[in-house]
Amino acid sequence: MSTLLLKTGNLTKDYNVGPQVVHALRDISVEIEQGEFVAVMGPSGSGKSTFMHLLGCLDTPTTGLYILDGNDVSSLTRDELAETRNRKIGFVFQNFNLLPRTTALANVELRSGMHPHHAAVAEMKPKRYWLKWAFLTAPTTFLPSSQGESNSVSPLPGHS
Repeated sequence: MSTLLLKTGNLTKDYNVGPQVVHALRDISVEIEQGEFVAVMGPSGSGKSTFMHLLGCLDTPTTGLYILDGNDVSSLTRDELAETRNRKIGFVFQNFNLLPRTTALANVELRSGMHPHHAAVAEMKPKRYWLKWAFLTAPTTFLPSSQGESNSVSPLPGHS
C-alpha cells in the first residue's frame, strides 16, 4: 500500500515586482506517493524553480495547501521551514555545492555534522565509511576537480 508523501492543493505563488504582480504559479495540485519518481518539466519561465522552492520549503506559497509527510507546511515560519528542511528534505544540486580547496573527507564530514541525528550516525561509523561508496582511495587528501568527482563526494539525501 502506497503512502502519500506530499500533496499540494491549488498552490499559487505571486511576487510583487514594483507595482506589478507576477503570477509565478497558479493553482498547482499534485499528489506524490512515497517511492514514486517524478519529473518537473516545462519551458523556461513556467514556474519549475518556484515550484521546487515551495516543495523544498525554501519559500511559502501565496495561497494554497502543501502537505509534506502528513504535516501542513504551507504556512510555517522561517524557523519551522528550516527545521522541516533539516529533518525531511534532501537536496541534490547540479553543481554539488562542495567547498573548493577542501578535501573530499572534509566536505563529507561537514555535511555529516550539520544535524544532531547525522552527527550521532557519523560517530557510529568511521569517517572513511562516508566515502567508501565513492571508490576514493585517498579521501583525506583528494580534492574533487571535475563534476564526476564532485558527484562521487556529495552525500545523497538519507546517506549523510
